Amino acid sequence: MQRIAQTRRRFTAVLVAAVVAAALFPISPTSVHAAPEPGSYALDFGPGAVADGYQGVPCDSAFDPERGYGFDSTANIAGRDRGGDDLLKGDFCFANTMNFSAQLPTGDYTVRVIYGDLSSSQGAATITAEGQTVVSRAGAAAGQFVDRTFNARVSDGALSLSFSGSPARINALVIKPYVWEPGLALTDDGSGSVQLKNSSVSLRMSKNSAAITEIRLNGQEPTRNLLAGGQGDYLANYVVAGKRLQNTLRSAEFAIESQTDSRIEVSFTENDPAALPFEVEVHIVLEADAPGFYMYSVYRYPENMPADVQLEQLRYSFSGDKNLFRWYSIDGERAGVAPLQSEIDAGTEVQDATYRLADGSVYSKYQQISDPEGTDGVFGIYGDHIGLSLIQANKDWVGGGPTRQDLTTHTGGSPRLLWHETTAHYTSERVTPEHGWEKIYGPYFLYVHEGESPDSMYQAAVARLGEEKAKWPYSWVTDPLYAAHTRGSAAGQLTLSNVSTPANAWVLLTDPQSDDWQLDFENYIYSARTDSEGRFTIPAVRPGTYTLHAFTDGVFGEYTKTDVVIAENARTELGTLTWEQEAHGRELWRIGTPDRSAGEFHIAEGAASPVPGLDPFRKWGTWLDYPTEFPNDVDFQVGQDDPAKDWNYFQPAVRTPGLPDTLKVPYDSTPTDWKIRFNADGRLTGKATLTFGIASSVFGSLDVSVNGQNIKTWETIPGPSNDSALYRQSDRGVYRELSVQFDASLLRPTDNVINLKPVVPATADPNTSWSNAFASVMYDAIKLEVAPSLNVEAAVSSRCEAGKVVLVTSLKNNDSEAVTAAVQTEYGSKEQASVRTHQTVKEEVRTNLPSVPAGVLTLGTRATIGGEDISYQQEIEYPGHFC
Repeated sequence: MQRIAQTRRRFTAVLVAAVVAAALFPISPTSVHAAPEPGSYALDFGPGAVADGYQGVPCDSAFDPERGYGFDSTANIAGRDRGGDDLLKGDFCFANTMNFSAQLPTGDYTVRVIYGDLSSSQGAATITAEGQTVVSRAGAAAGQFVDRTFNARVSDGALSLSFSGSPARINALVIKPYVWEPGLALTDDGSGSVQLKNSSVSLRMSKNSAAITEIRLNGQEPTRNLLAGGQGDYLANYVVAGKRLQNTLRSAEFAIESQTDSRIEVSFTENDPAALPFEVEVHIVLEADAPGFYMYSVYRYPENMPADVQLEQLRYSFSGDKNLFRWYSIDGERAGVAPLQSEIDAGTEVQDATYRLADGSVYSKYQQISDPEGTDGVFGIYGDHIGLSLIQANKDWVGGGPTRQDLTTHTGGSPRLLWHETTAHYTSERVTPEHGWEKIYGPYFLYVHEGESPDSMYQAAVARLGEEKAKWPYSWVTDPLYAAHTRGSAAGQLTLSNVSTPANAWVLLTDPQSDDWQLDFENYIYSARTDSEGRFTIPAVRPGTYTLHAFTDGVFGEYTKTDVVIAENARTELGTLTWEQEAHGRELWRIGTPDRSAGEFHIAEGAASPVPGLDPFRKWGTWLDYPTEFPNDVDFQVGQDDPAKDWNYFQPAVRTPGLPDTLKVPYDSTPTDWKIRFNADGRLTGKATLTFGIASSVFGSLDVSVNGQNIKTWETIPGPSNDSALYRQSDRGVYRELSVQFDASLLRPTDNVINLKPVVPATADPNTSWSNAFASVMYDAIKLEVAPSLNVEAAVSSRCEAGKVVLVTSLKNNDSEAVTAAVQTEYGSKEQASVRTHQTVKEEVRTNLPSVPAGVLTLGTRATIGGEDISYQQEIEYPGHFC
């Protein structure tokens, strides 16, 4: 290497001037042994005949400063000649490690390398140029060849290449000066990849896999591959007939969808059932002068595909240059320096994708989830002055709707930027298509940009998000599934009875066949937030019939309106939508505020994390202090205790939640027993209703008793059995509501106790499955209501009068106060102003019919007792009668 360095220092300016005249691909034919043109090389490696236009490089060719190139060391390098018609590919040099240098003046170069073997398979091989990985673990079958083109910058007089593998081979090497040509262009150099570029960015894509091997920022460093050591690639995890599988694109069909002076769109299509059990198209779009590119995907499940398919994870991710992208930002608050892979490797894995680092902090990719999808349109990875920001102008394709959570970025060998079309994270739900299903995901915009700092680049991406939202839906997407030119909208105003106008409520349009939009991953979900007056507009909705849902913080339940029709290119005016909240009498108390999360309750400190700005629940190990902070479980006195301090954010199934080797105290399989203590003022007759908002369930179950008497048992919490929220470090998963009615006479004025227990603590056995150790329920909010009854006896008889049926209601007031009564039937109604205590009265309703069938009438009674207004309603059956 000293000899090479000395030669580099002697390199003269004459060679620099010659670069301007250097030839471009393909190299013009020269004699077999002609000297290379200054600044260019076309080299044919191996012991066989030399291809026209190339110079031969025998495998014992040590570096020679006069020749200008050679191996740094020829020890252990051998050669083979397989013959054949293709002189470039018939022979090669090989070794486990080969270092090769070529004299070049300072500048940028385009390099093409070919390696493989006509007779044997080529194992995974890696190539570095000037210390940067340019080909990562790429192999080929016998008779196939890896053909890659990349750019490199030379600053010390020679280009240094390193080849490693078991063994690594080299058949041919071509080097030419990098030539920048402005404008939008698509180039296919015959190497199995294509290049898209404009004045701002360029990207190189594999034609058969849709892998993006290079992204370059055309400006300060046009030869720096922002994906050096990584790439952008597609991955699918799916289930076929119960068997879990994973695959990438391997034999996609490349096509140019459109090409104009302003925009180029290419696609990569896989529709072979032997490759994937569904059809997928990956589309990449580059516009002239745009500082980035768009990507979207189209999925179809035609009849020729295998039956019983479930799609668990579909995603495209970008692995950036680990020497460049040290920073990340999820939402502007969770933004910082990512741990190095070496720091993770030196740490201890305490859970899946979760590591205790040398300084004691714990890093997990789940600390970098979106929060939630409906409000998280930008995240990215950043260097000091270069960034990749993933911008999503709209997410109508996101399964599970706007409250969905998913991964964004994380460290894993190199900084990774993730675009998930669908995953089972935080729901365990999979896309379960029927034959004929089809769906389009995206587009999103990958913003490739420069800035003064990571924070300024993130803020620039937020500003760019606004620009992209203004363009949605993108008019250039031509697939009919996207319906770019026929979408409509819906507008209205949401009001709530007995509550001020809801601000910031979510309003959704969902498929009318969907039982729970949170679990709908096959269809589109459109959403918007209300303004301070409850007004909303849901834009860019495909024409069709939908169900409207609305929910907001502070209110249990959901508003629902069916049969909302969106017409083509039209605005559907819904007017005022009044949400009559469901009530079950007088509310005695509530714990928590309904907001579909448990984040307002007590959360233990958890382990420190290298990720800044974390909410407490995002720290690993918050569950480990439960047995010491609540040694007797939660024992909560309504009206005295503070939910933020005395109510834990999850109820574990056993007293020591967590993996056994991480516990701070000995394992205790005793089921937890939470207590709610309260007094109950007012009349305690009639029906009481206990309502639970469930923010998450990990193999959850619930047994409820009131003052020692069981009133309800849920052996499993309805919905997904495991939404993973606790151990994936969130305060919510899939929301659900449970309620149970019981006789209010079970209550007493003072010293009431409600016990909440798991039903099957065995589900918390970590020996069965590691996630069982986190069996738990997160409560969003709990409320108790009482609808007092009045002690009024009633019976219905009938008689005939002038040949017509008369319904006679006899009622007796056995209560302590006078009541008013109203009888309602389909034939008419009758009211009684006052019925004194112990008085019996009769109310007659004349039907004016000679006969009536059996039916039901409604008796409503009201009274004021102890200052409390009580309304009580009874439904009373009566038999048919004929005159």
